Amino acid sequence: MTNERHDDPERSTRPTPQLEELVFECLERMETEGTAALEALCAQHPAQSEDLRARLHTLHKAGLIETAGAAAAQAFPERLGDFRLLERLGEGGMGVVYLARQESLGREVALKLIRPEQLFFPGARERFRREVETVARLNHPGIVPIHTVGEEGGIPYFAMERLVGGSLADVIDHLKDESPTQLSGADLDRAIAAHAHDAAPPAPAAVFAGRWHEACLRIVREVAEALEYVHRRGVLHRDIKPSNVMLTRDGRVMLVDFGLATAEGSARMTRTGSQLGSLAYMAPEQLRGDTAAIDARSDVYSLGVTLYELLTLRLPFVDPKQSELRRQIAEGRPPAPSKRNQSLDRDVETVCLHAMANDPKHRYASAAERS
Repeated sequence: MTNERHDDPERSTRPTPQLEELVFECLERMETEGTAALEALCAQHPAQSEDLRARLHTLHKAGLIETAGAAAAQAFPERLGDFRLLERLGEGGMGVVYLARQESLGREVALKLIRPEQLFFPGARERFRREVETVARLNHPGIVPIHTVGEEGGIPYFAMERLVGGSLADVIDHLKDESPTQLSGADLDRAIAAHAHDAAPPAPAAVFAGRWHEACLRIVREVAEALEYVHRRGVLHRDIKPSNVMLTRDGRVMLVDFGLATAEGSARMTRTGSQLGSLAYMAPEQLRGDTAAIDARSDVYSLGVTLYELLTLRLPFVDPKQSELRRQIAEGRPPAPSKRNQSLDRDVETVCLHAMANDPKHRYASAAERS
């Protein structure tokens, strides 16, 4: 028994496959949950808790884990091959996105790099490559196209079209103190213009027309069309939420961030069967880690939560205690959207709640289905 441990002197320093997946999940969830993510995972996986804490401590000591504020303020390289990096646009569990200028073609792009701490793991490049391959084979007006793919100095990257606008999360944050009953589609343009620092007159785009709920439904319908395209090609997004839907000043609605996407029916969601994605938007079957039950309807659920939040400017389930939030999602009894936005009619409410049905069999069967 003891001889086995000494056959490979590096064995004790390498994370086991299960531990590696837990560290991946912890890093992804810490983006939105902070240190509570570590405590929650330790409680869920007590046998791995000591090793998980040790691994996160090692990454922190190496300077590979930063708080969101520190990461935003952190200096970034001026150049990466043909690209001159201009501004940090955002980050997620897997990558960091910069505004960059591709000097050989004289154009600005959104350049996504693998996060430095992810290079610490052997599986990180595979995950990043999977996102590139997923997006590269999709050709839809609602999905941001990839211009080029490469690696420089050991750092994988891909360059996408630069979108001038903001995410639905930016819209919700900008309008959170206002009453949705007093809003209209024009307020979408106002919120996007404020985020993009663009003082130009409102774009004559159909997406900004009409009442608030009409604009919200129009946006979600366009996301649903992109999702249906993706699902028909055997891909699940698994992380539908407002921050992954971009709205441009000229009225385009774009689905982004396929970092958690996987082939539908794949048994390898994660090696542990644990959850990926953002908790508040996750379907109950994702919450349970029930990989056999996760399909296109799971993305439909997340889109339903996104619609709910747009219509009301509030999430359906909110609680600072993760255990209580999980219980609420599992029970599936959200407050009626009309209680939070009295201007909604019954049909709009029905669409939203049908998409969010607790049981997948009671949801829309596909993103394309209409009630």
